[in-house]
Amino acid sequence: MPSSSVSEILDVVIVGVGAAGLSAALVLRRCLRRVLVCDAGSPRNAPARIFNGYLSRDGSTPGEFLQIGRDQLQRYETVELRQAKVTHAERGDRRFTVTLESGERIDSRLLLLATGLVDELPQIEGFMKFYGKTAHNCPYCDAWEQQLGCEFCAEDGCIQCDEKAATCIPGLYAAGNASRGVQLVIAAAAEGTLAAVAMNNALVEADAESGALGA
Repeated sequence: MPSSSVSEILDVVIVGVGAAGLSAALVLRRCLRRVLVCDAGSPRNAPARIFNGYLSRDGSTPGEFLQIGRDQLQRYETVELRQAKVTHAERGDRRFTVTLESGERIDSRLLLLATGLVDELPQIEGFMKFYGKTAHNCPYCDAWEQQLGCEFCAEDGCIQCDEKAATCIPGLYAAGNASRGVQLVIAAAAEGTLAAVAMNNALVEADAESGALGA
């Protein structure tokens, strides 16, 4: 399928709809950006009964937290949440193109990776009956092969970013568990906000240079 036309290029595509992705989408919408959030539907903490350490949400269930975030984004027309798995991403001339599992190709000016992690669980008979209840995961991951050429931190395998969540690839940002060693929901949400502010600033600067502002 052909990718979207120039007039249909989005400002940002966000891959992942956990705390980081939802938080970034909210901030970007407050900046009047056109955003697509892609959700593969398999959150890392789904087996957990509750999560703690998040001010005002301490003791919430993962599903409840994510649903509240999705509901709050529904009132913003320029943010689309789509149940879709991104299978490929590539960087072209001043744009990124992501390919969905359906084959659809979508163009955006910037791309945010908020995919979280994938846990390698022990292959022990009966383990899944206890996983998320009395048996809990450790922050080891094998979540990326990313196609885009990101650099990774040697000590923990996370995507290497600067203080503004930017990777070594121009226009590509990462936030949440995929980009840091701290595996906390509240930290992921904060990183999503920081990434969104940095991305909006980058878009403003690009628009100013091209004369799009006030045109």
